[in-house]
Amino acid sequence: MLFINNQSGVLHDYNAIRVAIRKSANLSQSSYSNIKAINNGIVASSAQIESIDQQLSQEGADTAALMIQRTAELNTLTNFREQYEAEVNSNESQRIGTLNNLYTQALLLTTTNAILVEEKAINLHLIQYLIQGNEYLSSSILPNIFTIANQCIHQNSYAVSIARMLYTKSIEYEFNDDVLCPPSEPVVTSSKNTNFEDGVRLYPNPAKSWVILEKV
Repeated sequence: MLFINNQSGVLHDYNAIRVAIRKSANLSQSSYSNIKAINNGIVASSAQIESIDQQLSQEGADTAALMIQRTAELNTLTNFREQYEAEVNSNESQRIGTLNNLYTQALLLTTTNAILVEEKAINLHLIQYLIQGNEYLSSSILPNIFTIANQCIHQNSYAVSIARMLYTKSIEYEFNDDVLCPPSEPVVTSSKNTNFEDGVRLYPNPAKSWVILEKV
C-alpha cells in the first residue's frame, strides 16, 4: 500500500516507494490466475493434439474423423495463445502505467537529507530502467548512476546497491568496498586493563559481555 499525504496528494514515505517498485515487477493476482489457467489450457490442448497425431499414425485409423478433431483442437490452441498474448500485453500496459504514476509521485518528493536525496535519485533511475529496459542506460545517464554506485556500501546501502546493479547491467565493473569504505575503528581485544592517552581506563568484565570505562 502506498502512503499518500491527503492534503497534497504527494507520496511522502520513502519506504513506500521501495515497496511499490518491488510490487510493480510482479503480476497482479488476477493476471497470475488468468495466465496460469491459460497455460493449463495450452498444455492440455497440445497434449490432445499429440494424442490425435499418434492415433493418425496407427494402421486403420479413422483419418477423416481424427482430422476434424485435430482441426478443432488446433483452433482451441490458437485461441488460448491469443488469450495469453492479450493477458500479457494488458498486464504490461498496467505495469507501465503504474510505474509512470510512481515516477511522477517520486519526483515530487523533497528532502534535505543527503541519504534520501540519493535514494530519490536512484529510484527515479530505477523506475525509468524498469520502463525502458537497457536502452535507458545511455552514456549520458551512466555517469550519474556511477556517482552513487562508487561509494561505500555501508554509508547508503539501498541507493548504492541499486546504483551498482544498474551500472553493471551496462558496464562490467567491480566496486571495491575495501577501498571505498573508510578503515574501521580499532577494536580492543585484550583481556587486560587498558589505559588510553586521553585519560580513560578500560576494565574487562569476564562475567558480562560489556566492559567498564573509567575516566582518570
